[in-house]
Amino acid sequence: VNLHPSSVIYPQLPTALSREEGLAFGSILQTHMPFLTHVTRCPVVPVVLLCAVRVDMAEDCRMLICDQWLQLTFVDTEELLCLIEDALLLRFSIQSALDREVLDLFEVDCDDDVPCDAGDAQADLESQTRRAPARLRRAVQGLPGKQLKGYDLTRRALTFWHRKAEFSWQTLMPNEYAAFRGGDTAEAPLAAGAGSWLHFGSISEESVKPESSLVSDHLTVAYS
Repeated sequence: VNLHPSSVIYPQLPTALSREEGLAFGSILQTHMPFLTHVTRCPVVPVVLLCAVRVDMAEDCRMLICDQWLQLTFVDTEELLCLIEDALLLRFSIQSALDREVLDLFEVDCDDDVPCDAGDAQADLESQTRRAPARLRRAVQGLPGKQLKGYDLTRRALTFWHRKAEFSWQTLMPNEYAAFRGGDTAEAPLAAGAGSWLHFGSISEESVKPESSLVSDHLTVAYS
């Protein structure tokens, strides 16, 4: 996939992006080759933490794998925990705000109406984070009481968008993601809700062996 020459970012390549940035695109234009269109720069970490369907987190709180293909490795565990705490709160608040708007939009007097209950999603996330650090468990348990609304939500989201973090990244093939998962493949499907995206302790570098057929030559792994 290529960046279309008509893009305003195209003349700036390859220096258009900082090491913390990536490209978001609106669609792919297929001509004699595929081109990205409606492209804009965006910070990698805030975008994946707010938008990824699934985020696997290692028990040492240094590594994330987002949507099974993007691996992020952080230098500072405290920094990553702060980012996860903020992402939990923001995703919960944004989802709650969207739910309220949908309910208001379709609200009618009907005996078949079923109240919206996020309890199942909350319980699902809590079950996933039992092995997590205490501060992460507290962040999960305190979500309902800390829900952001209106200006507070907007301000917090913008602050999160501009957060900087020291990290390295690499893309993974499906077999490489399977190597990081190791034997931990028996897992319940993701539940609906603002917290079901986070899977703590589901990946580890300990199961990634250089002689494994699942590991390709380009994969970077820290060995002790």
